[in-house]
Amino acid sequence: MHKREENFDQKKLDLEVWLQRMESRLAGMAPVGHTADVLEVQLREQKGLHAELHQFKPRIEEFQQLTQRLVTAHQHEDTSRYKKAAEYINQLYQRLDACIINRGKLLHSALSSLHNLDRSLDKFLAWLSEAESALETLEGEGDTRRATVHLKELQIDIDRQAVTHQSLRQSSLALVGSLAPEDALMLQLRGDEMERRWQALRTKTSELRNRLEHNADYWNALLLSLRELTEWVIRKDTELGLASRQDDHRAFRQQLEDKRPLVEASLRSARQFVSGDPSGELARNLRRELVKLSDKWNALVDKSDELATRFEQNTLKLNQLTTTLEEACAAVSRLERATLTWSGPRSAAEARELLAGLRALEQQLPQLQRRLEEARAHAAALGAALPQQSAAQLEDCAARTRALQAAIRERREVLTTSTQGEISPGPSSVKAPWERAVTPNKVPYYINHRLETTHWDHPQMLELAASLLQLNEVRFSAYRTALKLRAIQKKLSLDMVTINMASEAFDLHGLRAQNDKILDVADMVLVLRAIYGNVAAVDTTVDVPLCVDLALNWLLNVYDSQRTGQIRVLSFKVLLYGLSYCKFMNVSSVVKISS
Repeated sequence: MHKREENFDQKKLDLEVWLQRMESRLAGMAPVGHTADVLEVQLREQKGLHAELHQFKPRIEEFQQLTQRLVTAHQHEDTSRYKKAAEYINQLYQRLDACIINRGKLLHSALSSLHNLDRSLDKFLAWLSEAESALETLEGEGDTRRATVHLKELQIDIDRQAVTHQSLRQSSLALVGSLAPEDALMLQLRGDEMERRWQALRTKTSELRNRLEHNADYWNALLLSLRELTEWVIRKDTELGLASRQDDHRAFRQQLEDKRPLVEASLRSARQFVSGDPSGELARNLRRELVKLSDKWNALVDKSDELATRFEQNTLKLNQLTTTLEEACAAVSRLERATLTWSGPRSAAEARELLAGLRALEQQLPQLQRRLEEARAHAAALGAALPQQSAAQLEDCAARTRALQAAIRERREVLTTSTQGEISPGPSSVKAPWERAVTPNKVPYYINHRLETTHWDHPQMLELAASLLQLNEVRFSAYRTALKLRAIQKKLSLDMVTINMASEAFDLHGLRAQNDKILDVADMVLVLRAIYGNVAAVDTTVDVPLCVDLALNWLLNVYDSQRTGQIRVLSFKVLLYGLSYCKFMNVSSVVKISS
């Protein structure tokens, strides 16, 4: 019994080693090939391995019988070891047998597919030859009706073969990458030939169908359509030259896109007709109109594209101008708001503090000027395409900048003078023996050193008062009053001050909507210097110090006869607006501006 068990273990070991060696041989076989020669060699190798496995099957059966005898002999003992060993050997054998059979199936399938591809390709090429011959026969057929019937039958056959063509094309392309170079080249050439002949067959069939379906009436109608389209293109070319706005061009472009399908379809039909090189007057006319419409249509589309590009560039430039102009206007508005807080200095120390703040504003002017220069450059680049609104906005911003610069210069002069301890209109407005002096509340008065007298009125204001007395001889009060006001206006040079000048000066000094505010002499001098400074920029003969003193003298005589040195803003505005220069049509705006 012990000897039988040793024989069992030895046979199990021998079988296990042999089966593992067979598995190694199977695993070492090359992958499934792609050519007939390789596949046949692999099939012979697979069959030999399978035959060798079957020759060893009796030994497997003998081992199974030995296992059964041992199990019977040890039926009262644990025989699971024998059963598991026998089951393990049997599973190894069955698995190896299944793998060899499966490889054989793969090899047979690959060889069959290869043979089928060759046969299918040969069969399809033979069908192509028959179809090409049939098409040549139809092209020479004189009976149009019979040719049309046969062509429809041929077209049905072509549509039926389309699936076969697609399958062969995909199979050949997939196989080319896995073949040897020589075999791949041969298959590639055959596939390319098949594709070329297939496409040529479909193209010729389509051309023949069009020739059969479209008779002379159709081509005459096409000729008329080409001529009408050419006339339409010529009209649109004229309209394109008049499209000055981008919105107009967008509408024009939409018309082109709407007409494009008809134009392209007509050109395509005409090209298809002349491609067969037909003769006759109709063919000559079609060729001429085809060339004419094609050239004019392409020229119109190119011209429209160029105009669209120009509009896009102008839009970009306009956006740059708008951005730069908005930044410049924002900077001007910011500086203007800063000027609204200006007030007259009460002392030299306060004037120095205000002068330091003014320097901060002056430092922003160069950057503002650069932005304006950039805006002018963008506007110049736009040329005639510059919108009037943008041009007006640019001019307004430039004018506001100039007024702002003038106001800052004026403010600097006043503050510089004030740092010396006095607020005055500048150089003296009187000559010897007269001297200008001020009271503690800054109200000016005048000293005549020759007569040793003092006067609230300026020497020339005294002369003006004397001249006004002479006008009392005028009979009618309306004329008399008008002449006196005119004399005062000319003496104070207010006939050269426009409503806008006065309004800008009031705004720059923060007097808008401040009618109940009280002005002192220093504030009045600042505003008057700004007004007359603008006048002097236009007419250099204007004596700014004299005009400021006379205007201040007149204001105090009318509204502050007690010389307290203070009057209301509304009173200040009414007198200056009333004597400023304006056309009759603008008189109504004085009330609105003064508010």
